[in-house]
Amino acid sequence: MKMLKHIAPLASLALVAACSNGGDVDEQAEMTPDQTASSAPADTATEPTETTAPTTTPGSDAAAPLASGTWQVVDTRLTRPGGVQAIGDAELEAARSLQLVVSDDDVRWQGDAIGTTLKAYSFGDNCSSPERVTASDGRFALRCSDGQFFGPSSADEPSFATQSDGTVTVNWYDGITLILRQR
Repeated sequence: MKMLKHIAPLASLALVAACSNGGDVDEQAEMTPDQTASSAPADTATEPTETTAPTTTPGSDAAAPLASGTWQVVDTRLTRPGGVQAIGDAELEAARSLQLVVSDDDVRWQGDAIGTTLKAYSFGDNCSSPERVTASDGRFALRCSDGQFFGPSSADEPSFATQSDGTVTVNWYDGITLILRQR
């Protein structure tokens, strides 16, 4: 009976840990071949990444990710295609009409779908005086002047990743991944 007292709490912890990951043990296996590790869900357990202090603002270096200018959404997909989704085909299609406008002063989404089809998905967010926080694996987050991060990013789990073809992948809210190319 004494042993049962110790096993029950451990079993509860294991159950909580399994549920906190949506019950999917192998979400990576559900990714299509054209998806990269950088588009892995933000809620999966990963090795902690070392972050550096904020560097320059996105627009200060033309070769840096998210250089100043307009970034067009060229593709969209579900972040976790096998899981429960808040995003449907209409939202994926509408998001393809968005642009991310980047300057030294702010970062903001623009497009007609923000006020209609995508109204509930935080595309109305903007970020004043953005500073890039880069992780050691090349992923990055944007910290705003108010200390908050743009989108669902954090210093430990950046939402942005630069790809070898020059595109930037953004894991946004509610399970949508956006691929951006500078215009």
